[in-house]
Amino acid sequence: MLEINTRETFRVFGIFTGVLVVLFFLDFGFVRLAQKSWNSGMYNALGAILDEKQPGVWRIDHPIKIDSPFATSAQAFEVQNMQNGKRSRAIIVRTTTIFGPYPAVFIYDSASGSEFIGYACVSGRIKKLLEENGNSVIRDYWAARIKSIIGAEKEAK
Repeated sequence: MLEINTRETFRVFGIFTGVLVVLFFLDFGFVRLAQKSWNSGMYNALGAILDEKQPGVWRIDHPIKIDSPFATSAQAFEVQNMQNGKRSRAIIVRTTTIFGPYPAVFIYDSASGSEFIGYACVSGRIKKLLEENGNSVIRDYWAARIKSIIGAEKEAK
């Protein structure tokens, strides 16, 4: 018969639980360490596409926290139009294309809604094909979802 040793069972369970807790805190720590680099990379990608498509028009201010399940697939920044001083939001969203997932950039403000700017971090022939022949249904879907991604409560501010 199988004899259960309670002390041994608790010891093994304690070691297993300890390993899980250590791995959780290591994972959490690495995510927190990478967050600044992540925001910096998104800032640079957003700046590059905005300068390419609309040079001298936008100034990027700071990242906006997204309180939505889309937070893993999107990043939002506060931007200011340098021509009229109007404040808007720039959102980078991972979208599905025929070439795989690529980050699409949208500008959103409450008055005019969402406007597709272009694809970030893509160059050459693929970028040309995406922007000329890209699936406008997918872009239209994400343009309609932008308001819910940044949250209606943020809009009131």
